[in-house]
Amino acid sequence: MNDDCKRPWRTALIALIVVPFIYVLSIGPVAKLHSKGMLSSALERVAWDFYSPLGYIVGKNAAMGNFYLWYCCTIWRVPKPN
Repeated sequence: MNDDCKRPWRTALIALIVVPFIYVLSIGPVAKLHSKGMLSSALERVAWDFYSPLGYIVGKNAAMGNFYLWYCCTIWRVPKPN
């Protein structure tokens, strides 16, 4: 029996860490595409719904708001919002 069959919890643990991390950071490329006008209106609505939990957190937590402002504007070079 290989290691993966003996320890399925390892795969689950990695997924529980990696998937949220990717979700949180995936807003950068989407913000970049949006700033360049490369998202259709239908895709914008999907992205709005998909990232609404992050928007809620950013609206309630100044530190998260500052992080996302830095992340999108510095790393992805998205223009700062007015």
